[in-house]
Amino acid sequence: MVRLPLTFTISLSPVSLNQFFGRASWHTRRKLQHTFKVAVLRGLSQAGIEREILPPKVGITIVGRYTGRVLDHDNIAAKLIIDPLKGYLLADDSPEYIAWIKLSGYKSDQPGTEITLEQA
Repeated sequence: MVRLPLTFTISLSPVSLNQFFGRASWHTRRKLQHTFKVAVLRGLSQAGIEREILPPKVGITIVGRYTGRVLDHDNIAAKLIIDPLKGYLLADDSPEYIAWIKLSGYKSDQPGTEITLEQA
């Protein structure tokens, strides 16, 4: 049984909304989605988090670690990180299941993202 809060990390830093939605072709967006899906599922596995649909409502905190410029918090493409959770920990990513999402980031020597799910 999965207990909240739970935290796991992925080796990728979040990308910007501009990078994902603005300038990228559909093919590039598709590849980026796949890359993040693999990273999120690997992060869950490495953290020992098994597939189990959590009861509504959860809050999600996403903290990006950047080796370069830190993204504005309102420019983090959280969708790439949350979508792979559907069917693994979340029944859906609608407001019925996710109460809130917090986004932040900081400068680091190691790129990556820390994701925390907690009961809202």
